[in-house]
Amino acid sequence: MTGSGGGASPASGVKVVYRCADCGHEEYSGFKDPKTLVDPSQWDGSDFFMIWPMPRYIFITEKVARLIQDEGWVGARIYPMEELKPCEGFAPGKRSYSMPEERAQKLRPKEGSART
Repeated sequence: MTGSGGGASPASGVKVVYRCADCGHEEYSGFKDPKTLVDPSQWDGSDFFMIWPMPRYIFITEKVARLIQDEGWVGARIYPMEELKPCEGFAPGKRSYSMPEERAQKLRPKEGSART
């Protein structure tokens, strides 16, 4: 998937809780408020997108959700963001496992940034 919502908004409660200085492995806290996961300033406008560090979640716009429902397509479950259940955390692996390396480089926090 190449659509990107960027990194989870700090307002959601997601933050790096561990980073290995040797290999770069990162672990993140879970979210507290799912309605605040998307930071509009980071979202690229794609209809299908992911938010880091949640590469296994596929986020879609309301337009796509309506299309799926109107057409009666099956095989997917659509949940409003506010119904996502808070979780303990994420350990998603390298960004390049989930997106093109060029995009992964853009989303990687800079050393010493507030997101680390």
